[in-house]
Amino acid sequence: MASVHGSLEKEGEGLLEIQRLNKEFLNSNKASDSVRRYLEEASENEDLLLRFLRGRKYRSQHAWDTLKRYAEVRFDLYPEVFPEAFPEVLCNLKENPILGVLKSRDSLGRRILFTDATKWNPDQYPMEVFTIAFVQLAEGLLLDEDGLNNGFVYIQQCSGVGMKLVREYSLRAIRRLVNVFWYAFPLKIKVIYYVNVPTILSCAFEIARPFLTKKIKERLHIVGPGKDPQQVYDETIPLDILPKCLGGTLEIHEAVDSSFFTFLTS
Repeated sequence: MASVHGSLEKEGEGLLEIQRLNKEFLNSNKASDSVRRYLEEASENEDLLLRFLRGRKYRSQHAWDTLKRYAEVRFDLYPEVFPEAFPEVLCNLKENPILGVLKSRDSLGRRILFTDATKWNPDQYPMEVFTIAFVQLAEGLLLDEDGLNNGFVYIQQCSGVGMKLVREYSLRAIRRLVNVFWYAFPLKIKVIYYVNVPTILSCAFEIARPFLTKKIKERLHIVGPGKDPQQVYDETIPLDILPKCLGGTLEIHEAVDSSFFTFLTS
């Protein structure tokens, strides 16, 4: 009972502090009108504030900084990946989920996001459209207890990736990915696997490496082609929870959690 009371007290104190920081910022008359409107509405949305607080381990300043960054990213920096209407092509992901969230968690309770780049046609899904889809999956993880509390693992299958797709990894696109998913969402990215990576894509990653944070570099695993899946992932990710495209044993529709695609029906 004491631990529950302590947790509630921590949440209450953190909530008041975020609201104080928010009010102080709004009184400074800084930021664009859109950012200010979002933050004003956020002050009245305790559930939203608590998700940022919990995602940032009850560090109020960090939680508020992330909230502010989210508003700036959404309305000022990259509004193109937060559209009011989703590109119609995303509806294809329901039947052909080349990206998504898996049903099973790893042994640490972490959610697993994936991309099967072998089926990623950039003419159909340019990087901007792909990022829109992942933004919506991240929004869904904010409402998922395991995703919020335990963080997530990202796996991308890169076998057969050619120059057309490599061109999608421009420096602007990579910096947008980092600024959106690392700084603007209170979600913990625990491990990143790029598997069966051809040389041409490895070179693109090396060019981008100086723009990555130290933590991302430490959690990023670039694995070349031909590696045994048992040797690629650590012991927290058993192959029997992964789809075959990631080296696992499941068919894609057995593995993917379709509830994360509900944004496509809205």
